[in-house]
Amino acid sequence: MTVDYRDPTHIMPTDSPIDQSKVSEANKTLAKWLRQKMYGVDVRGSLAWLAEQTSADVYDDRQTVQDYKNHANNEEQALRNLANKLSQEFENVLNAKSDYVKMFPEDTVTA
Repeated sequence: MTVDYRDPTHIMPTDSPIDQSKVSEANKTLAKWLRQKMYGVDVRGSLAWLAEQTSADVYDDRQTVQDYKNHANNEEQALRNLANKLSQEFENVLNAKSDYVKMFPEDTVTA
């Protein structure tokens, strides 16, 4: 199988679109391994580790998002329950006042 390499230029560190201050030490170590390993098996091992780590990170992020969604749903339900309880208490107060007016109409102030 023939490989068609077309770009003879080297990648320069200044070409990177990545802000190096935000790259973790583990990623810097992995990048160093990929650049410096002499044998293909070591490079493949590093790439495999990168794939595993990326997959684990994506899974963790998805799990975190799901946890936040569950928490938000629980808070929303608690808020609905509180609103219903307050509404019921308000209705009870109005009904009690109405009952009081029926029992003691002389106390009712009219304008």
